[in-house]
Amino acid sequence: MAQPEKFHAKTLKGLESLLEQELISLGAERTEIVNRGVTFFGGRALMYRVNLASRLSVRVLLPVLQFEAVDADELYRKVKRFDWSLYLDNRMTFAIDPVVHSPMFNNSYFVAQKVKDAIADRFRERTNLRPSVNKERPDLLINVHISGRRVTISLDSSGGSLHKRGYRTGHFKAPLNEILAAGMVLSTWHHSASSVQSA
Repeated sequence: MAQPEKFHAKTLKGLESLLEQELISLGAERTEIVNRGVTFFGGRALMYRVNLASRLSVRVLLPVLQFEAVDADELYRKVKRFDWSLYLDNRMTFAIDPVVHSPMFNNSYFVAQKVKDAIADRFRERTNLRPSVNKERPDLLINVHISGRRVTISLDSSGGSLHKRGYRTGHFKAPLNEILAAGMVLSTWHHSASSVQSA
């Protein structure tokens, strides 16, 4: 039986507790609220279920690598050392999605470039080939989160923000982000239910 994996569901600030309740209802275990998200454990089937059914998740990440780095060279070395052939091959395309909150790394574009170079160079040195970058529709979207010196690299199982799940064929300006709207509705329901129970 496969061991449960750790996932991270991102959401909008203020919706963390509602997201935690939603994830538990979908089968998540060992949930923990963090800033703008909830970590949880489960299998791949749960990951797919959350991507399909969650109304409050922005995206669902699968962390694959965590380490500390104090500069770009250390970031490059540690990313390059990882066995990316577990998730990527020369025929696939990839893109980097950086989120950076660090005095040591103050340029998210530069971080994305260093991570991209590390992955490409690892493949080139071992196979003389490298996967291509496709920023629009990559086969694999890699999320790089840096907080201080702590680096977490995750696979983005959603392939982009879940509020764009393709139910619209045209492009219109929404008066409200769909995830925020769902959070407001669910918050109202929970408040109403609490009021009824306390009455």
